[in-house]
Formats: sequence, C-alpha cells, structure tokens
Amino acid sequence: MTDNEFNSFIEKRIALLADAKERNKDFLKIIEESIKAFVPCDVFHFLEVDNKNLIATNMGEKDSIEYQLNQEGILSQCYESHQPLFINDVDRSLLYNASIDSLGEEIAKVLIIPILSDNEEKKVIGMLWIGVKKGFQQFIKEDIDNLVHLTKAIKHEIFFNNLNTDKSGENEYNALSHCQESKRTLELKIERDEHYFASTIHEIRTPMNAVIGFMELMLLNETNEQKREYIDATLKSSGLIVTLINDALDMSKVANGKMNLNKTTFSPMNGLSDIVKFFYNTMKKKSINFGIYIDPLMPSLINSDLHRIKQVINNLLSNAIKFTPIDGKIILEALYNKEKDTLKISVIDTGIGIAKEKQKSIFKPYVQEKNSTAKEYGGTGLGLAISQQLSILLNGTLTVESEQGEGSEFIFTLPCDTPSSSTEEINANLFDDISVVIYSPSDIHHPLETIQQYFKDLDINYKHLDSSNALILSPDENILILEREEAIVAQEVIEKFLSNNGHVIIVENSFALDDCYFEGSFKLLHNPILPNTLFNAIYILMHTETIETNVDDSSIDYEYLSGHTVLIIDDSIINLKLMGEILKRLNLNIATAVNAKEGLELFKNEEFDIVFIDQNMPMMNGDEAIVIMREIEKEKNGKSAIIYGLTGDAHSDIEEKIIEAGANDVFTKPIHLEEVYQSIVDAIDN
Repeated sequence: MTDNEFNSFIEKRIALLADAKERNKDFLKIIEESIKAFVPCDVFHFLEVDNKNLIATNMGEKDSIEYQLNQEGILSQCYESHQPLFINDVDRSLLYNASIDSLGEEIAKVLIIPILSDNEEKKVIGMLWIGVKKGFQQFIKEDIDNLVHLTKAIKHEIFFNNLNTDKSGENEYNALSHCQESKRTLELKIERDEHYFASTIHEIRTPMNAVIGFMELMLLNETNEQKREYIDATLKSSGLIVTLINDALDMSKVANGKMNLNKTTFSPMNGLSDIVKFFYNTMKKKSINFGIYIDPLMPSLINSDLHRIKQVINNLLSNAIKFTPIDGKIILEALYNKEKDTLKISVIDTGIGIAKEKQKSIFKPYVQEKNSTAKEYGGTGLGLAISQQLSILLNGTLTVESEQGEGSEFIFTLPCDTPSSSTEEINANLFDDISVVIYSPSDIHHPLETIQQYFKDLDINYKHLDSSNALILSPDENILILEREEAIVAQEVIEKFLSNNGHVIIVENSFALDDCYFEGSFKLLHNPILPNTLFNAIYILMHTETIETNVDDSSIDYEYLSGHTVLIIDDSIINLKLMGEILKRLNLNIATAVNAKEGLELFKNEEFDIVFIDQNMPMMNGDEAIVIMREIEKEKNGKSAIIYGLTGDAHSDIEEKIIEAGANDVFTKPIHLEEVYQSIVDAIDN
C-alpha cells in the first residue's frame, strides 16, 4: 500500500466510523495491511487475553478459538515473561508447541508481541501473533521494536470501547500515522543497510579482481610444478571468496524481498550449452565422468530469466562435483514436456547421498547434511537455499531424491512460456535425405550413446555398427560418425569414403589433432556433443562443397587482433596494470586513464576500437562518462567504439544503468582472462 493510498484509506475510515464493535473489526484489517507492509509475514492474528481463566482468544473472527495459556509453549512463555518472542525455525525450537502455538496455521517462523495494560499491574491484555509460512526472510530486532511501538499506539482502539466517536476518529488516525512512521523508519534503515552492503561488496570485489587476474597471468608463464600448485591453490581460494560474496549478496536480496526476475526470450539450447562447456572441463580435470543429454525437441525460444536459470543449474552441478568422488559420474539431463510446456532439468550424481530425514532441511540457509560436511567438503550451505528460492521465483519447483551412500538426483522443473512463434530447436525435416552410420567401440562410450538417442528422438534413420567388426560402408551411405580412436584404425576406409563424396564427423575427447587429419568433407567435434552442435555440423557438411577449416572453433588465433586500439579507464592503478598486462599479450595498442575526465580527453582526441571503463570512480562515474563518449562519437560522425562497463557493485540496477548509458556489455568483477579475450574477439569481429 502506497502512502497516498494509506492516507486515503484512513480518511475514508474516519468518515465511516460506526459502532465500536464494527470499528474494531475494520480496524483490524487496516492494521493487518499496515503490518504486512513493513514486516515480512503471511498470517496475522490479534489475541485477547482472559487473565482469570488463562485463555487467549482470536479477535475479529466469528468462531473464536480458545488457546490455553497454562500449557507449555511460546504463547505461555510470552504471557509469563511479558516479553516479545520470535522463532525463525519452529521445527528446531524446543519451546514451540505446534498444537497450541500455531493457531491452526502451518508456519515456519513466528513472532509474538505481548500487549500490556496501562495500570500498575501491567497485565497482558492481548497478543499480536505473526507467522511466516515459507521463505528465507528472518524476523529481526527492528521488527520487534516497530511492532511494540505500534501496539502501544493502537491498544486502546483494539481493546477498549469507551472512546466517543470524535475522539476515537482522531486517535485512530494518530495510531495509524504512528504505524506509517514506523514503516518509513524501517524502509530508510533497510535502504541504508543495503547501500552499506553494496559498497562493502564493491570494495571486496575490486581487490579480488586484481588477485585473481594476476594469479592467472602468473600461471600462464610458470613451469615449476610446485609453484603452479601454489598459484592454483590461491586461485581456488580466491574463487571461494568470490562465491561466498555472491551467495551472501543473494541471501541478502532474498531476506529483503529484493530478488527480482528479468524475463527475456532466449534460446534454452544455447543457455544450456554455455553451462555444459564450462563444467565439462572442470569435471575432466577432477576425473569425474560427465554425462549430458539435452532434448533436441525442446523449443528454439522460451520466455524466462536465463541468468537465474543458469544460477540454479550452476549451483546444482557445483554441489554434485563437491560430493562426487574421483571416477564417479554426474549426469545433466534436460527434457522438454510439450503438453505442459515445461523444462525438467535433472542433475544426478554418484556421490555420498543424503539421509531421508535430512532431505527437507538441506534447502534451508546455512544447513548441510551433516555437521562435518562443511569441514570435509567446504561450502557455505547457501547454494541449495538460494536455488530453492530462485525456483519459486521462476514459478518452478526444486526437489531431491536420494539414498545415503548411493548418490542424489536434484530435479529442477520450470515453466517455459514458449512464444507462439517458436519452433523446435532441430528441424528434423532438413535431414530426411541423409543416411547415417554410427561406428562405435564394443564398449560404447557415452557421447556416441547420446548421439544415437538424438537420432531416435528426432526419428531420423541411422545404422549402428560395432567396431569389433570391420568398417564397411555402402555407396548409399553419406554420413559417418565415429570417435578418433576408431578413425585412426579405419583411416584407409575413411579416405576412400571421403573421396567418394562421403561426409565424416569425428568425435574428439582430447585436442591432439596431428594424427587425425583428413582431406575432404570432415568435421572434428569436441565433447560435449549437444544436438545443435551435431546437427549444425551435419547440415554444413551436406551443404558445403569445401570446408575452409577442419579445426574446432574453440581454437582461436589472436594474431589478427594486432594493431587495434583499446582504452582502459579505472581509478585503481592495480586494475589498470592488470588489464594492461592481459591486453599486451594480444599485441593491441593500449591507452590508460585513471579517471573519467582524463579518459574522455583521450577519447576525444584519438580513435579507439574498444573501451573498458570502471563504474565507480571519483568526480564522474562510468555511466556518466559513457553518455558523453556517445555524444562525442555523434559529433565526430565516425565509427562507434565497443564499450564494456566494469563494476563490482552489488545492485542489479547498476548493470541496467551502464547499458542505458550506451555500453555494449557489462562485466562484474572479478573478470577472468577468457572473458577479456573473448570480449576483444567479439568486438573486433563485429
């Protein structure tokens, strides 16, 4: 309820004052709306206390229920102590008596404020009971302070009917004004706390950017194995700090109800591809087998928040890696349900598993399956809690199925809101004329199993041959798919097949290309193999007479970047040095500035292809400088530079502000070598 709506409601209330009983009933509704505006709660009750019979009764309800105050529980504890009481986890509380204290509601958290009489005895004449059903927001001391202030202001209007109409109208208005003032005070405090927290996060991220960046540079040139181990350990520790910062930030947003969605229309296949490629190499380094199956029948476009979806899947995969031993297995499966228009994403691992009695609590903040888990495996206990909250925001669900010692399966289901214009990701009709042979070892590897499943789901015909037999291809077969090991053995057959206008796709588990090169229409695909990667490769092979390069796109030659100009603007000398060292390796012409004024002067007098600019700087922020840069470009009437904003700020609206100012993209600190290199390539390619 806005302030204007609030005041208007009060004025109408004063004008419509009727008998005392009806006034109290309406007044309770107004108070409930007011309380919910500044205290997180789902349910609300006023209780009237009968001190003689030790009974509390719900006010404002037709069928009032009596609650005994002489039974053990938090109601009786609050009554006896005359003190406010709150419990942020009723399941773990020794005081909480569900049969009495819940007031018939299913709640997770409860806060009770006693309302005392004005006489010397200071008896408890009533109680304000507030409950939260689910979520991660916590009751805090400020909630008690504000509610005590409120109950003092309104108790006469609630519990006594001895005021005349004129006075009661005035008193009611004053009481609600007190309530409104409490709301404003708390909002200001929350705003100050958020600003302080955001500033603190920025101050931590900025030096962490330098730590991680310079460590990555050192690792590139270090050959001593022991030193490499030290650097790698430092990088991992730095990464954990950044993860902790991000988790703490997200939990802060959740607690304050600030976690928002930014829904856009995007390709789910491309989004999942980004995740898979990142985690594939991580698992390979840890000797974990990573199985992947992405439904080729999913829509080409869906409407949701890609960033939040990635965040959930990243948390689930990171969690699986943490608890899966060497030579264990993790499977990521994404299946589309066309009838329900939902995407079901499963992360299955062969890790330590979760005991049945612990499965509900692992989605709570700071909770892990065992007390020893944090010590042995690390982590903050926030990842699953954040993922659960995000799944709710996305109107989806996150559940777990697990047996202790036998691994776990986390199932994340979300609605797609697929646009009517969206088609299936893979158009199977384009492949009606192909005749495919999949040649695999007798102990078939997961990538070739997955490829076979893609063909089955799309109802595209193929033939499977076992490599225990010789590879024999008929003239009407035009596509051969096999792994590199089999390709080396069957080299002569493949060369003959290529010379007869055949097309070959080789699945590569490593990057050793020297012993696996063929002249002709062949494509080398590195794991992981996703449906868009596979069928795009087949389509290109079938429709291109000559292939310019047979090397996978992941191998990039940066030599052609030489000679392009880059401007770096940052008030941190350390970050300037870091960015300079990174970009020197690309033979780029680099200029630097320590503030926006100096940077704008350089931008005005020289031509730059790319600009990296920090957001938080003295005198002028990055977004303000970007606006001026775009005006300078209009005056010059020349080519527009690609501008990348850099920020360590916690507020999500900062990125929007930088983009609105004219930046092409925004990077959140700490940024990594790969991000910088790729941003340069993207800028120059465009």
